[in-house]
Amino acid sequence: MDFESYKRTAEPKIKQIKKVSKIFLALFFTFLLVFIGLLTYYILQVNGDEGFRTEFVEATWLAIALLSAVIAIVFLVSFFIGIYKIKAMKKVEKNIESQLKEL
Repeated sequence: MDFESYKRTAEPKIKQIKKVSKIFLALFFTFLLVFIGLLTYYILQVNGDEGFRTEFVEATWLAIALLSAVIAIVFLVSFFIGIYKIKAMKKVEKNIESQLKEL
């Protein structure tokens, strides 16, 4: 594969990775806000006079809040993996360009 064909195939891949990374970042912030909201409600209920109706509801509420935090972390890691892939592809492109200049 020559450099021009590599560049033609790499550019759409980079654009697609950027698009997916932005979606992952948006989903991270969404699940982070859900986690903050659920945890805030949990803390208010535990510290309030009424509390939760049963311990099962309390445990379930906390489990769902923690699950949203884990999902948020997964999306953040996916975002960083996307950024790493973009940097790696650009580094390969630079290496190919420098090797072509040497020839």
